[in-house]
Amino acid sequence: MKRLHSVKRMGLLVGLLLLCAALGGCGAKDDAAARVLLDGAPVKEGRENVFSLFGLKPGETYAVTLCVGSDACTVEITTKGERCAISVKDFGAKGDGATVDTTAIHTSILALPEKGRL
Repeated sequence: MKRLHSVKRMGLLVGLLLLCAALGGCGAKDDAAARVLLDGAPVKEGRENVFSLFGLKPGETYAVTLCVGSDACTVEITTKGERCAISVKDFGAKGDGATVDTTAIHTSILALPEKGRL
């Protein structure tokens, strides 16, 4: 198993791009099925070369492993931290498809502090 150096303070996408590049160095074949593990637990299996991981917590470090056959590469990633979460509905957005929510969305963006999530 090939172990990569820890990757700190980077987004999930960059970490996964490094992981995929490293797996190419492990001798993986284009048509081989892959398994994705998050902290050792399986989260995805298939032949897709692009995938998403959901439910990750802000400011947490995860080990993401990509396995193809007997080859595996692991990268450690840290998600960005966040200070608070704001809902556009708190600023009057309806989200019903009929109401124009532009002003509520714009106002909530302006109220969003640094490291906040909308």
